[in-house]
Amino acid sequence: MRVPNRWYGGYTVDVEVDDVVVRKGLDLETLPLPSVKFAFESGRDAPVGVRLTERLPESVQREHVAVHADYGGQGWTAFDDGRLVYTGSVPPGDTVVTLLMVWLSEPDHIYGFLGQPHLRVTSNPNAPSLRPVGVETDLLRVDGRFASDEPFERIRAAVERALTTPADAATDRPGSGSQPVAAPPAGGTWDDTDGAAAGAGPTSGASVTEPGREALPEPDNDWPHPVVRGGVGELAPPEEATVDDLLDQPVSPGSHLVRVETRDSYHGGGAVVVAQELANAFEIDGRQVTGDGRRDIVDAVVVTDQSAGRIVEALVDRPQVVDVFVSPVTAEDEAAEPVIDDVVETFEELAADFDPVDAAELEAELDETEFPGPDGDEFTITELVEGEVDAATVAGDADDGELHTLQEEIGRLADHVADLEAELDELDGEPADVREGDSEPAVEPDTDD
Repeated sequence: MRVPNRWYGGYTVDVEVDDVVVRKGLDLETLPLPSVKFAFESGRDAPVGVRLTERLPESVQREHVAVHADYGGQGWTAFDDGRLVYTGSVPPGDTVVTLLMVWLSEPDHIYGFLGQPHLRVTSNPNAPSLRPVGVETDLLRVDGRFASDEPFERIRAAVERALTTPADAATDRPGSGSQPVAAPPAGGTWDDTDGAAAGAGPTSGASVTEPGREALPEPDNDWPHPVVRGGVGELAPPEEATVDDLLDQPVSPGSHLVRVETRDSYHGGGAVVVAQELANAFEIDGRQVTGDGRRDIVDAVVVTDQSAGRIVEALVDRPQVVDVFVSPVTAEDEAAEPVIDDVVETFEELAADFDPVDAAELEAELDETEFPGPDGDEFTITELVEGEVDAATVAGDADDGELHTLQEEIGRLADHVADLEAELDELDGEPADVREGDSEPAVEPDTDD
């Protein structure tokens, strides 16, 4: 269904990201209730994906907001932290319009919807990063059967009166709890002329360009892991003691250190809200909050298969969040300490596979081992060790380095053989009764007999 190309009161606020502009304003004509209108236009050559995040004002309850099936209602999702998120695609050269319908208990509550939305754009209309993260909640949805009747007409008329009442008069009105806008928010325009009401398309002078995410492929300062930032982009890495407290257990695969600077908001303490949202969305290995309640730091280790950039995108949309620091963390490579019982068991298994070697048999085998000389002569180990063969004769045409190495090896073997011979001599010098164990001593015959 077609939406009139008009903006009530001429008020619009534009946000531009990557050649895609969303214009936000008020529509009091299309639906029975006052609506916030969003019109997307793209200067790209191919369809793009968009995600728009709108914050529900404190004065408006979630059950008083609805979306219409004929005006992009299928793209809206509500979350329990007050976010209303629209996801969709924008073809090149086309305008995509969606409406957010509001039932207002007080007409001047419409001012709460005149702020700047948050826009994200992706080249892939079906990019997984477009999907918002959080705890979803019910959102009222209506279709063509939702028709205008007298109560709706009264609400719309009251909103029109609230919007056309001068700011100073509304402020002086007895009992008025409203906070009318004396000047449009940054990035917006306010013009009560008829010419402004017919304006269409983004106004270049009123556009706001969202800063891109800062991805740091190199370690940030002394932080040993890659970092992805969002928000202000000035949050320092956590202290070593903080990391030790959060990582006091083995690091799980998919672990990310999330550090968020928060401010207080109308939802309560910003840090409390963010910490709870992290717990709702991810598996938490550890978390802590520091600060004075007005500005806090939330540190947490979350386990997820989402990328660090995806976590940043999910957090920066929230009004409590000032700065975001996300980094995937991995455990340091540490060799496991051997278990003594396991070592003993392994040794016993290996020993069972080999027969014990008798020293005499080993020595005899070595004596029979021969090494060929350069001219085909063969020398036994005994001949080499006892010096019966000159090292130069064995080396032949070898260079000085090889000759020196061979001499060292022969010397080492000679020392080893000397040690073995010394041990054999000690054994030969022991008494026969010691060597023969428990055998009875021989009895010599009596010569007197």
